[in-house]
Amino acid sequence: MTNVVRFPVERRRRPTLDLLREIAPDPRDVDLLIETFSIDCSAHEVRAAADRAMAEHILNHVDREPGQARAQTLQLLLTPITERAVEACRTAHEAAAAATAAREVIESARAEGGAGAPASARG
Repeated sequence: MTNVVRFPVERRRRPTLDLLREIAPDPRDVDLLIETFSIDCSAHEVRAAADRAMAEHILNHVDREPGQARAQTLQLLLTPITERAVEACRTAHEAAAAATAAREVIESARAEGGAGAPASARG
């Protein structure tokens, strides 16, 4: 299958929660990166704080009566957040792909005794 090129359908699809669920990174990977780079935040704490803030906003700004108006207002709140989240996932995926490609170049150079290889491995 070396002659097959994957077409990134998620780049063409409209940003939705379903798409976001498909392309979102594994939360364990996010936690690992936070720990690896000693980032001062917990994904769980950030999510809980965001959930509280959104719940408060909905309580204070969205009609409490069920119906079309409430559904439309909630959708208007969700759309820009979903769009930003999908774009962030796309950006993270591209960065991970670039990092993988760079790591492969370094490993190849080391295997050939080039730059990045220990001095003892170079001829």
